[in-house]
Amino acid sequence: MSVIYKNHYFSQGDEAVKIRRDWEDLKRYAESFVAACEQGMFDKIGE
Repeated sequence: MSVIYKNHYFSQGDEAVKIRRDWEDLKRYAESFVAACEQGMFDKIGE
């Protein structure tokens, strides 16, 4: 995204759909990770 912004290039069409899909995937992974942390699934890591 920083390259897009830096070059003043704004995506359209299929590329915008891909960016949106990737963003939704990232949010889903982050939410799953947070939920796992809240359930204590990562309490023992690093001990």
